[in-house]
Amino acid sequence: MIDYEDGPVLSIRTNRISKIEYKNGYVDLLGNQNPRKNKPFGINAGISKELTGEGGLFSATLDYFIIPQIDLEMNLGASDLSGGIYFSAGSRFHLNTNSSENRITPFTGLLLGSNYGEGFVQVPVGINYLTNLGLNTSLSLNQMISFSYWQSTFIELRAGWKFKL
Repeated sequence: MIDYEDGPVLSIRTNRISKIEYKNGYVDLLGNQNPRKNKPFGINAGISKELTGEGGLFSATLDYFIIPQIDLEMNLGASDLSGGIYFSAGSRFHLNTNSSENRITPFTGLLLGSNYGEGFVQVPVGINYLTNLGLNTSLSLNQMISFSYWQSTFIELRAGWKFKL
């Protein structure tokens, strides 16, 4: 309150303010420029190539950032050799902060799934890139370990779109 020299000091948590526009035209986003915070919901498609065999996978993914560091995802995919379907769900941890402006973030994760009726654990390690407009891409190295007898290592490339809900 500029009319009162010793007027009250008003305070509010910065996470409740999206931006401040000053009279001179400067805009302060107060840490709300993190693209994973602004566009938390994503739809992606991906292709994978097995490093330990001849197979490959095609996948579709839905993901949602519950906070800018952690996303929950569900994957549905098909093998190009056998035509079998797999399903997995879990989370990925992205190395950034709530107010990070980084478009590129490294990540790792842990997903549980089923392939041909057999359970497996999937551990991805990779990098993710998100543009201002919402284009989302990632490249990762994944290890799938079956609860019974097999394991597979593959490299995966995903591309998709992030949305604001």
